[in-house]
This record gives sequence, structure tokens and C-alpha cells, in this order.
Amino acid sequence: MNWHRIILVFLMTLLMQYSNHMVSCVITDVQLIGGPASNKGTVEVKQDGGDWETTCGMNLDINDVIVICRQLGFTGASLAVKTTPYGQNSNPVIGLDCNGREHHLGCFEGGTGNDRVFTGDYMTQVPNMTISSCINFCNQSSDANYTYAGVENGKECYCGEASDNYTRHGKRSDDQCHVACSGDPTDSCGGAGHIAVFSSEYHS
Repeated sequence: MNWHRIILVFLMTLLMQYSNHMVSCVITDVQLIGGPASNKGTVEVKQDGGDWETTCGMNLDINDVIVICRQLGFTGASLAVKTTPYGQNSNPVIGLDCNGREHHLGCFEGGTGNDRVFTGDYMTQVPNMTISSCINFCNQSSDANYTYAGVENGKECYCGEASDNYTRHGKRSDDQCHVACSGDPTDSCGGAGHIAVFSSEYHS
């Protein structure tokens, strides 16, 4: 797949959504600003060598931001944040949480009941779920030395051992794992029936 062509087409579409006037100009770069880490922030674009300006994010969905994140050098997108907490210089705005962090292993079909990919300790309906709290929960278990932590549907956490095959139900695209974490709306905690898997060796 030719990502350079896709990125070019996306940026042209973004420009049409961004401008209030049909003018001939070119978006030459994209950046994230104001976030707590290099993979989080408010999206800004630069046109024709001009100033950085905040994008109009109302028409951007998770598939659009996947392309933006790849343009920024990440492997994909975790979440499109429609109301960004990261600051801005114009309205409306969109925030991003790109993935590509080495502890993030991907989005997978989670399975159900006795056929779940992880059958270790778990928590469900957690009102303040975050990726870090799930990883810490799995690390602190006295029952097993878990290798993996998986978050699902925004508020669920599952722990997995090294022998667990988290790919056995299939890998899924990033847009299946973009439900906001119940404890951190700027990060994503899997999706409905889809688990975002992390190495439990990671500590935030």
C-alpha cells in the first residue's frame, strides 16, 4: 500500500475541510503540540510555508487520524480527541493520541467467556481505568507472573501469561480499539470485544 499517496490525498482533503475559502494553497507539514508526551497533542498544520494553525477537527474520524499519526512517524492512532485538553491557537480543534510506543503490542479480537485470549486475573466495570492502572494491576498479582496486560471496552483489564496467544482470534485495525479509557479520556482502552495488548513490563 502506498502510504505516501494516501497521506497526500488525506492532506488535500484536510485542507478543503480546514479552509473557509477555496484558495490554492498546500499543507506542507503536520505537528502535535501541547501534549504531555511526543505522541499526544493538538494537531496543527502549516500551509505554503506560513504559520502553524490548528486544524478543524469536527470532520476527522479515527481513520483520518491514523493517517496523521503515520505521517508523524507513529504506527497508527489510538484515539481522536474531539475536545482537546492540550491547548490551541484557533477553534475548533482536535487532539490525538498516536500509538507506536514499544510496550503497545496492538489491537486484537478479545474472545468471550472461556475462550478469552487472556484467562488470568481481571477487572471489569472499573470507573477510573487507565492503561497504567491495568499494567500495574497485572504486575502486582500474587497469583502469577504476568507478561501481558490488556484493556478492553474502556473499563476492563485482563492479565495474560507468556504462554497466552493473544493473536489467536486475529489482529484488528487501530480503529477497533479507540474507546476512551474511563479514567483518562485522552487515551484509549481497547474496544467492544477488542483488546489492546501491552507488555506488563512497562511502567509509566
